[in-house]
Amino acid sequence: MMVMTTQKMEPHVGDRLVNFEGKAVIHTELQSGSSSRIEEAQVMSPKSVTDESQSKMRAQWNSVMCKAMEVPQGYQNVAVLIVKWTEQLDELKSADEVKELDELLRQNFNYSTEIFEIDITTSPKLQLKKAVLDFVYKYNGRHNLLIVYYTGHGWYNEVTRQYEFHASSTEPIRRDNIYKASASWTNAEKPLTEDAEGDVLFIADACFASNIIKAPQQDDSRVYELLCASTLNKPTEGPGPRSFTTALISSLKKLLGESGDIPFVTSQLCEEINLHPERSQRPCGFWRYNHQYHRSIEWAPLKRTLDERKKDFSHDEARAFLDLRFSLTIDCLNENQINTLSEALCNAAKKSKAPVRSIDWQRLHYPQRDTVFADAGIALAYAKRSGKRWRQAQTSRKRKNIEGQLEPSNPRSRHRSPEDNRQREHTTLGAYPLTPLS
Repeated sequence: MMVMTTQKMEPHVGDRLVNFEGKAVIHTELQSGSSSRIEEAQVMSPKSVTDESQSKMRAQWNSVMCKAMEVPQGYQNVAVLIVKWTEQLDELKSADEVKELDELLRQNFNYSTEIFEIDITTSPKLQLKKAVLDFVYKYNGRHNLLIVYYTGHGWYNEVTRQYEFHASSTEPIRRDNIYKASASWTNAEKPLTEDAEGDVLFIADACFASNIIKAPQQDDSRVYELLCASTLNKPTEGPGPRSFTTALISSLKKLLGESGDIPFVTSQLCEEINLHPERSQRPCGFWRYNHQYHRSIEWAPLKRTLDERKKDFSHDEARAFLDLRFSLTIDCLNENQINTLSEALCNAAKKSKAPVRSIDWQRLHYPQRDTVFADAGIALAYAKRSGKRWRQAQTSRKRKNIEGQLEPSNPRSRHRSPEDNRQREHTTLGAYPLTPLS
């Protein structure tokens, strides 16, 4: 799926995202006007678990807890919009892969699916906008998951800072009454980022798809995840044995067979795809758009009919939350410990007759340990700030002396006004008051 030239992305947001590439879990800080700064995950203990492991433990906890508390697990409904170009325009000929993926999601997962093909009879960008808006309008809901899958060529436009869908790997030439076979995803996805009430997952089998990343909403309680065929500024393979979609289908089948009644999360799916023999040189990328790290999108077949699931979710809304913290003597819990603890807490809640609707796993974290390096850094920062302010005060005083606004001070003189004494105190390095670092 090589398309045009590799576009270098310079993110222009200052928000935090989480990225999973294979088994590596890293945090990315995107700073304004600079390249992204990659840091290791916040590890407070040598044996701490990754965010992916936490997602697995959380899924295990929720599975046991939902059964014990008799509350619905997962989503009320999951809808999938599959976007591709018409057969005449589709240079990659992805129809067979799309058909197999559609059947898998409908038959094995019981998800609602729709296939939308973009043509050039009217404006492709307006077609894409309308398709996404209609999809959100039809399947929107607080307890629903919306998935959009795209296969085709992709390109990040450095000038407009938008990710674009393309039918061809070469720049199309617009002729009379014929539209370019291209559409902006950045504009079309706004109903998903701004209006959708439920969780959202975008899957892109296209080159440079990870460059879609943009600023999330700070107060958004939803989960918005992005699973891409390639990492930042990287191309990917076209349809065939080495394609992302082929590995995606294979991985979904494998995880579905292994998980049983336990849902699996998108980060597990990403890892499984990257372990595919044909994908070792082209790892896929996984991103989260928002800050809600305590929750992940979970994959599991929908059971029962939609009307029955709607009744399951018609429970009373939570009016208050009680947060408790368990201090552990180990770094993480195994499956048996999670099962035993969740069942014991559920039984205790029922026995107490407290109106507890559910007991949710938020996150497992570790106490921060101060080090001598941190102390030294704080001291150095204090000294640097103190010296800078002292030099600024000295410069200001000299300027006033020159302008005749301040009499030259004599350190030996005893005839000084109270104001002069205060000025002297604040221009002496040893006496300069230090303020805590913000």
